[in-house]
Formats: sequence, C-alpha cells, structure tokens
Amino acid sequence: MWWKKFGFSSNPLDIRPNDNLIGTEEIEKKLVSSIENGEIVLLYGPLGCGKTSLAYKIMKNYRDKYNFIYVNCEENSNPRIKDILEERMYKKFLFFKIKNDLPIVLIIDEFYNMNPEAIKKVKYYYENGIIYSLVLIQVSSEITNALPSFINRIHRKIEMDYPDEDTIIRIIDSRLKGKIKIDEEKLRKIIRENNRNVRSILIKLNELFSEGNFLDKEDKEQKEFSINDIKLTEQQIKILYTLIGNKLTAKKLSEILGIPQSSTSKQLSRLYNLGLVLKEGKGKNVVYYINPKYYSEIVKKIGR
Repeated sequence: MWWKKFGFSSNPLDIRPNDNLIGTEEIEKKLVSSIENGEIVLLYGPLGCGKTSLAYKIMKNYRDKYNFIYVNCEENSNPRIKDILEERMYKKFLFFKIKNDLPIVLIIDEFYNMNPEAIKKVKYYYENGIIYSLVLIQVSSEITNALPSFINRIHRKIEMDYPDEDTIIRIIDSRLKGKIKIDEEKLRKIIRENNRNVRSILIKLNELFSEGNFLDKEDKEQKEFSINDIKLTEQQIKILYTLIGNKLTAKKLSEILGIPQSSTSKQLSRLYNLGLVLKEGKGKNVVYYINPKYYSEIVKKIGR
C-alpha cells in the first residue's frame, strides 16, 4: 500500500467519516446549539460535503454530556427504535446494568430513507421526552417521507456545502501531515475538476498515489538518478528490454513474456515509481514505454 511507504499506519485519504474536520466551526456551533436546546434539527447538503463526519465529531466531543444514538437508514430503513432506545438507556456490566441518565440524542443519517411508520415512533418518543434532541441528516432540505405533524416540529434547517479551495488544501495537508508535498497548481486543478467534492477529491488522489504519482515537483526531481545505482529484478529487466522502442499494455507484455499479468502490473508499477517507465491512456488502454530521460542508460545497461 502506498501510504506505508510514507510511514502511515492506515490510508490518510480514507473516504469514510473522519472527525478531523476543518472549516466547519460555525455549522458545528449551530448544530450543538440545537442539540442543547432539545430541538429537532435537519442538517442537509450534497453528498461528500462532510455531514456524517461532522455528526461523528460532535458525538466524540460531547459523549460525556449526551447519550448519542446513531442510526443509518441507508443500511436499515425501518430500525427497531424501541429496542434501540431500551438497549442504550442502560450501561451493561458483567452481571448487572445501570440506567444511563444522560439525555438521549438520536442522529438519523440518510433520513429520507426512513420508513414513515418508524418516523411516527421517533416522533412519539421525542414528544414524550424519551428522546431529548433529534438530528436528521440528508441531502435535500425537503422532507417527503414524514407527515406534516412531524415536519412542522423541525426547529431549524442547517445547510452544509462543499469547502472552498483553500480549505480543501488545508484538509489534504492535515491528512498528509507534511509527509507528502503536492504541487498546489495540480491539486487546485483536481479540486476544480471534482467541483470541490471532498470525497471525490480523496478518491482521485488515492488513485493517483496508488499509481505512484505523488504530484510533487520535488518528488519527481528525486527520481533523477543513474540507473546503475539501482538493482533490477529479472522480471524488470525483461520488461524494460521488451519496451525498448515499444509502447505496450500490461496485458500485452504479460502475453509476450509469459508472466502473469498481476506480476507484470506490479513490476510496471515499481518501474513507474522509479521513473524508468512512463504511461499514457486510460483504463485497459494504458500503455507503458521507456522514459526518454533514461533511454540511453537502459539500453546500455541491459543491451539489445
């Protein structure tokens, strides 16, 4: 995995909810204020803008003050609310249980998927004070799966949008912890191509990093070395030999050399990371060829 090369224990560009947020302070204040006031609040915004991550952050920071219950209706549109509440109202120990007196805050993610009958039960438990505050999370500001009697109880709607370019750059820098420097011009281009969608940007960066492209000018300069300074495996030598004067896909190289395609792709990736080969094209049409910068050295080293 590419991140191990830089000393990370896990992928810093993981798209799963991450409570290490930047630039969401004002939205967080509004959401916490609604929770403190015991309100029903709707947090809405486009996919990938950080709504779930913000909910995770609040649950982590205020877990000593509230009994948070998180339900994802994308996974289960008809959760057994009564059973969930009863289970979380008590702290279980080995042979006994103690009632948890912290106010219950129910967070329902992907609320638009929730079964109307389950919503009626949620409304009942809220109106009877069993649920102290209710946080609804979804893409749209409009609720279509609940009755007006529930919709009219919503105290506040809070909109969350994608961060601006500078904030996204800060987010990426924070995740990479200074271990990888990305050329800012190229990063801004990726941000614009993905319309500031942080999730899409992380996916794109992870894809580029997996291919060995770290977008960094200094990183590319570090690849300028003499080929005599590195030790090549037998498979790598065969691949380089076959690529002299040719542009070939991993599949074609595999067929010519009689090497499994998985092994061929792995060796090509290593040669690419070293800067000895370059590639062009997309998907199955990606072709590899000798980096002109090292062409003479490679021919001289392995002969032809």
